Amino acid sequence: MNAANTSARLALASLAHTSPEYGPALTDHAAMAIEALERLDPAAIEPFASRYLVRLRPIDREPDPLLRGFVDAAAALERRIERRIEHEGALAVLAERAPALAERVAGAAFHGLLRVAHAARGLARDDHPARRAELGRALAYAALRGAVLPHRPDVTQRATLSLSQALAQLDPAPDALVRRPGLITPTLFARAAAHPALGAVSAQLRRDADPVSRALELRREAALLLCRGEHGPEVTFTLLHAITASEAVLTLTRMLSTETARALVDEASHALLAMRVAFVGALDRPLATTASWAELRSRAVASLDDHAIKLAAALDQPEGLDDDLRCAALDAWLSQLDA
Repeated sequence: MNAANTSARLALASLAHTSPEYGPALTDHAAMAIEALERLDPAAIEPFASRYLVRLRPIDREPDPLLRGFVDAAAALERRIERRIEHEGALAVLAERAPALAERVAGAAFHGLLRVAHAARGLARDDHPARRAELGRALAYAALRGAVLPHRPDVTQRATLSLSQALAQLDPAPDALVRRPGLITPTLFARAAAHPALGAVSAQLRRDADPVSRALELRREAALLLCRGEHGPEVTFTLLHAITASEAVLTLTRMLSTETARALVDEASHALLAMRVAFVGALDRPLATTASWAELRSRAVASLDDHAIKLAAALDQPEGLDDDLRCAALDAWLSQLDA
């Protein structure tokens, strides 16, 4: 066992009696950022946890009735993971729950999906009771907050469009560039539901490539949406979630059966199209950054900002990404933090 594993395990164990949300229905990012820091810079785990964990609330003070069953659901899943681990492996319960997860990726601004992917990645790297418990919490949260996006496509239709072509073909919602205060998910669902062409265009997405290739395309297009799409400064925060969610999809497609991975990429691709119509205007902004990836990566870790850390980890593996694209995407968020 190394020092990074020790720090991560201790930090994850501290989440055992906390709510998965804090403040006005904001998702707890602690476990996700801890796993990301294990990859980026394990020495930052302890200072991050010291700064972040104080904002969390005990689960016994949870004001949302829906989340009051979180502890029992998470404990049941943890017990199921422990029972099946000897013969089927630590991730057997992930495979069992993944089909339901694939249908409901968009709830809580994709954070159920994100927490599951980070938990599964950490557990695959270091099988330990604290990580099994975290996977149980992640799966419980994803089930409680999962939601089905409007206009889910008919995937039996003849498909002709790449994801890039589908994004370009869609017109934004009339109020896509209008600032709407509040949480991401209600705005996303309302604008997607009102869009007259979202379902039809989504149904035309080609699905014949293997799921990993499609997930790599999804991550690239999510980064392009942030960097080249017309949007207000406050929407940078919204769109970075599309990038981190697409990297979560990429992580899980490499762990799941082909059939389940395909369903997950289908739903995530539909979600990216919904993000496009809900929050983005024209798609022709030039890429803008002058910093190197090494510099930006270091700045993200040093910031101890949960979103910067997760975004850096989502873009750190360059497969399928141009260096200027991933630099521009991370720089867009870091620049707002520095402002």
